[in-house]
Amino acid sequence: MPQRTESVALGEDQEEALRRRRGLEGRGGRQGHAGRSRRSTYDRAGLLFKVRTFDCVETIHSHLKPVDIRMKTIPARTWSRIVLRDVECDTGLAEGLFRVP
Repeated sequence: MPQRTESVALGEDQEEALRRRRGLEGRGGRQGHAGRSRRSTYDRAGLLFKVRTFDCVETIHSHLKPVDIRMKTIPARTWSRIVLRDVECDTGLAEGLFRVP
């Protein structure tokens, strides 16, 4: 079970190079945001267990949203990536829709 976490914000030069390489320009209600961050989680023995990286965080209708997320599990040498497209916020969903009975 993970016990300790550590966060790192990546530098602006790294952010700008990544955005140029991926061609991430703000369009419509979306804007890029220099908010790339990495969080490391360690096990009880102090060994690196997981690394979660937000490769791209965008401002979508005034909300900061990670739209490119990577998660690496270090001991198993596995990883997952989630890329979100066509993200919408404030679409009028009923508040009770997400409540557990």
